[in-house]
Amino acid sequence: MPGAVAPASPPWYQRVSFWRSLAGMALALALGCAAVALETASELSVRSTAFYHRLQFLRSRIAQLRTQAANAERYLAALRAERAARADVNQVLSADDAIVIPLKLDRTGDSSGMVVISRKAGNAIVEIAGLPPPAAGATYVLWWLPARGQPIKVGDVTPRRDGRLSLTVPISPGTPHIAGAVITLEPRKADLRSSKRVVEGKVP
Repeated sequence: MPGAVAPASPPWYQRVSFWRSLAGMALALALGCAAVALETASELSVRSTAFYHRLQFLRSRIAQLRTQAANAERYLAALRAERAARADVNQVLSADDAIVIPLKLDRTGDSSGMVVISRKAGNAIVEIAGLPPPAAGATYVLWWLPARGQPIKVGDVTPRRDGRLSLTVPISPGTPHIAGAVITLEPRKADLRSSKRVVEGKVP
């Protein structure tokens, strides 16, 4: 109609196309955030797994190093003990009052050895070979045979796997004059009278 006025366009924020575009952008943004979050979670999971395996490896390595350190410490302790024993042996053997007691075999065994005693050095050196492992419930015992009086029990002794026995025994100033030595094989908590003598010797 002549003179009719066209209806006014709605504002931009009331247009359906604007809100459709805004919804599309929000959906795209949400999908993008979800994709980034999923990728980040996946990467964190991979890193966490790698970190866990690395941590387990480090723990295992630390345990190995501790074992190696303990073995090295035991080895050094054995070397120190061996060095000290050699020093004691040399001191006893070089003493001018050293007494050598040869240990004779028993009738059925192959054991032999000797005991060297020095009161000045304050030690006795015991060296024996051919001692078989004691039976279950039995043990080897070292005794001193004084010139007078009853035998003196020194203590239980344990040979190595090859049958050798090598030890240093302190000699206190109050120990009676030693005229001999004997190694017995006996049940635990026995005395010399119920023992089987394996090696025995007296001062020549």
